[in-house]
Amino acid sequence: MDFLVVSLPDHRPAFASELDGASHDNATQQYRDAVKDTAFRSAGLPLLRLRTEERHTQQSLEVALKRHVWSVQTARQTVA
Repeated sequence: MDFLVVSLPDHRPAFASELDGASHDNATQQYRDAVKDTAFRSAGLPLLRLRTEERHTQQSLEVALKRHVWSVQTARQTVA
């Protein structure tokens, strides 16, 4: 994980992000990424993956984050 965002005032983890570059395209790293994905999903903590090859702006990051958090919340509601 590259970044962890916490909520205040209790500093509880809200979500994490990981920057995936070309190294994430090989089989070994894909396995490690799958392990991380499973761990975060099991903890109920969203993990947002962003490709480093893409250009990210504040607006695109906001859209990606809202979409990702919404999909995680929807999945939680479906399971519950």
